[in-house]
Amino acid sequence: MRLPHFHPDKALRCAICESDQLVRVARKDSKSGAPLPVFHCGNCGLVQQAPLPEEMELQQYYSDLYRIDYKGTRQPKAKHVFRAARCAKQRLDFLIQSGVRPGSLLDVGAGGGEFVAMAHRAGFDASGLEPNEGYAEYARSEHGARVRTGNLSDAVGRF
Repeated sequence: MRLPHFHPDKALRCAICESDQLVRVARKDSKSGAPLPVFHCGNCGLVQQAPLPEEMELQQYYSDLYRIDYKGTRQPKAKHVFRAARCAKQRLDFLIQSGVRPGSLLDVGAGGGEFVAMAHRAGFDASGLEPNEGYAEYARSEHGARVRTGNLSDAVGRF
């Protein structure tokens, strides 16, 4: 696993309340064993990785390495598509049962595009952003989903 570099020289503070009352709850990634410092804020309860990697490191990691590290592939395998489709249906059912009416919808971290495709078929003007080019291409070619390669900072429009 090639996790982004951490910057231990930065002061550890809660990302929500800025408290320094952080208690370490994990030292390493449970899947890979790579260092992954995770803390619980005693003030507001947030559980967070700290310190966070720099924005550029995160973008590079999620665009190039994340899917390889956690899925072992650059494009989804059949079992990933099946699992993602099941989760997408649950998410869409939740939105509809909660009274969310079709409109403009953006799925950030769209993966293989299953949710975007299902939401589009349900009447939403659905699009997605996926940092990994292989997964974004899969979403477009296999599902016909409007998924662009990019991150939240690449979002254009109102959703």
